Amino acid sequence: MSLDDFALVLDRVGEHNGIVDLHGFGEPFLDAALTAKLQVLSQKWPLAKARLFSTLGVLRHEGFWDLLIEAGLRIIEVSFYGVDSASY
Repeated sequence: MSLDDFALVLDRVGEHNGIVDLHGFGEPFLDAALTAKLQVLSQKWPLAKARLFSTLGVLRHEGFWDLLIEAGLRIIEVSFYGVDSASY
């Protein structure tokens, strides 16, 4: 979803103070606008808690986590997948 569409959705929904899941079709850490979306979410819904609930923890640049937290990320759940019981 584009940043403009994301902001439009937040505006149309109105006030929200619960959890907001930021996910889509694929790895959220590959979304180039993720930090900007977190910032918009924090501005428009300051009481909401941004969450990423499905990520494989794709390796990103140093400081990436700090940027996400500063932008408003409050909850993250990392998935660890294996092919058999030994790989878990």
